[in-house]
Amino acid sequence: MAAALISVSVTARCVLRKGRLVSMSRRPGATLALACCSTSRAPCSCRRPLLSMHSPHCVVATQRRPVASLAASDPGYLHRSIVPTLHFQKSLPRLPIPKLEDTLRRYLAAQQPFLNEAAFRRTEDLTRAFEVEEGQRLHKELLAKDKKNKHTSYISEPWFNMYLSGREPVVLNHNPFMLFAKEERPAYSTQAVRATNLAISAARFLRTLRDGVLEPDVFHLNPAKTDTPGFRRWVRLLPPAFSWYGAYLRNAYPLDMSQYVNLFSSTRIPCALRDQLYMQPDARHVLVMRRGHLYTFDLLDERGDILSPLQILARFQYIISDPSPWPRHPLGFLTTERRDTWAALRQRLLETGNSAALKSLDSAVLCFCLDEENGTRVQSKEDVAASASALSHAMLHGRGGDRWFDKSLSVIVANDGNAAVNFEHSWGDGVAVLRFMNEVFQKQKVSPDGVLQLALQLAYLRLYGTPADTYESCSTAAFRHGRTETIRPASRAAIDCCHAFFARSPFQASSLRPLVQTSCLHHGQLTKEAAMGQGFDRHLFALRRLAMQQNGGDATQVPAFYQDPAYARLNHIILSTSTLSSDAVTLGGFAPVTPNGLGVAYGIHNDWIGCNVSAYTSQNVPDLMRALDMSLQEIGDVLLGEDLKK
Repeated sequence: MAAALISVSVTARCVLRKGRLVSMSRRPGATLALACCSTSRAPCSCRRPLLSMHSPHCVVATQRRPVASLAASDPGYLHRSIVPTLHFQKSLPRLPIPKLEDTLRRYLAAQQPFLNEAAFRRTEDLTRAFEVEEGQRLHKELLAKDKKNKHTSYISEPWFNMYLSGREPVVLNHNPFMLFAKEERPAYSTQAVRATNLAISAARFLRTLRDGVLEPDVFHLNPAKTDTPGFRRWVRLLPPAFSWYGAYLRNAYPLDMSQYVNLFSSTRIPCALRDQLYMQPDARHVLVMRRGHLYTFDLLDERGDILSPLQILARFQYIISDPSPWPRHPLGFLTTERRDTWAALRQRLLETGNSAALKSLDSAVLCFCLDEENGTRVQSKEDVAASASALSHAMLHGRGGDRWFDKSLSVIVANDGNAAVNFEHSWGDGVAVLRFMNEVFQKQKVSPDGVLQLALQLAYLRLYGTPADTYESCSTAAFRHGRTETIRPASRAAIDCCHAFFARSPFQASSLRPLVQTSCLHHGQLTKEAAMGQGFDRHLFALRRLAMQQNGGDATQVPAFYQDPAYARLNHIILSTSTLSSDAVTLGGFAPVTPNGLGVAYGIHNDWIGCNVSAYTSQNVPDLMRALDMSLQEIGDVLLGEDLKK
């Protein structure tokens, strides 16, 4: 069953004493105090190296205790790529700015399912006027600005500004989570051992990245020919200024890796009006949170080598065994505040002698959150949804005071070993797990993603009788400093197909199957356009930001096109959707982007599709899940040639 997510709205009640903020750490005092662990144990021998953080469930055991270890000859890397990490970065193609007429054509196509004839004509008139007047001028200025900044993409700066200028709390509004696959072996799933293995995995990833030997991200169209040692030996000899073109000629497409720089040792710093991203490239320590207290210890030694597994394990065990009760006002609550409020409180902390302590938090390689509560392991099919709901609550927001939501990367480890990543998004609870045969869709030559998106539209129409403004995120990492583009799944083809299901006249699958296939083909075309930088959302977003900058940031002084109620409605997202399919991840989630919206995280696997849906209390998530289940079943029946019942 699914449960609704209750919004976290926490105000930290900071107590002032003698002009200073009272410590909220493990030791009382007038300033912020951090516990620093220095316990050491003898290193243990190893049997095999630990895999990367993306596969943390692969753990190395010692003879005495289940904890990861590294061989003396292993320098602590995931691997040593012969192609440098940023070998392709200089030659990556630039994110294209679509033609204005193409952007506006796609925009009108996205509006059509939601407007009656009169409203559509009004929006069409505003769009045509914008195309020949203000839009043309803004488009030319955007092109000129882009030409002067060839080192980046036209969307990078306004997208960063959009995130960092947001004054709402990052928790729920921005930070998503991803749940790691379960560790099935009980001895390896204890909290301290799981945290140790994840820490070592993270450290290996960090060292590999810092030393430039992390394998570059490459999309291989023909892996048999390009995902090979021979291809790597050849492509590394190409000059970086031309290396992308060489890979392209072999049907291999290197991807942008500029975001990796903020993966570790970085934090979003609250500031008035606009936050900042802080990064300390040589940091060696981690931040650990337990019962609202803050601890730090070194993960790497002075030479940059990873500490022994037993040393790391001893530090986690020390923190877990600390009997200190929850502080009255945990400092972590401050990171759940509105950004201007948090900025003012942080400034007060700095003014009262906490500069060094805050720098230690901000520069930490990553944050570990060691929860007292279990992650609610699944014991039977009946408690799948209840368990997933509890996990989603814990990993999405927890208690609030046991998280540092500003960290770029936080690893949460529950008392029973369930583990997840929660990450601040400026740089990336209703629950139902629906099992549906993905092979049915593959055999019918339709996209599983297209089917899931069609089923969401069918479910929403079934409940509310109207289409839902829908957002699906699509990566543009094929381009230098690309971020994302929006796919608009609520297309005319999808809505027409849904109405045909409701009409049920005639009831034969043969009449509905072509509509399903057409809808999925159209969705695939929209996905391809978005991935190639040919959507309309980011282009219109950049033009609007440019118009605002020219009017002192005043959002009301923009062309009439942007003041059209239809534009506002199209960007009031009801279904915010995103997909992530990985063997290392079993669950992911994020909160809705609007008060009456739904956050839909889903994964498509070989034999099942899983959805994790979040909503505030205004939405009935269980009803939506039942409607989604029915919709998937009906689409599957149609694709299998089975006629629908009345």
